[in-house]
Amino acid sequence: MQRTYIGGDILRGRANGREVTVAGWAQDIRNLKNVTFIVLRDSTGRLQVNVKDQKLRDAVSDLARESVISVSGAIVEEPKSRLGGAEIDAYSINILNRSDAPPAHGS
Repeated sequence: MQRTYIGGDILRGRANGREVTVAGWAQDIRNLKNVTFIVLRDSTGRLQVNVKDQKLRDAVSDLARESVISVSGAIVEEPKSRLGGAEIDAYSINILNRSDAPPAHGS
């Protein structure tokens, strides 16, 4: 799976529905009742990944912060997003390298 975009490209050239593949570090992971949110960080910035499919949610349920992942999905424009107004609805996640002991969470 080859990266087709970097995070900053998605935020600069939003195209609702465009399929992309991005890679980076899982900076933050939030599991809610029906969705998991992953803040993905690369050299250009951060973007939010929405994981709604239950099989994908199960696959990333034990993912530690700072693990390296590749995500394929569709760009979704979200004006309320604090990370630039665009997010990715994931349909595929590949764990490239798991973090065994992530650093302490800080701001």
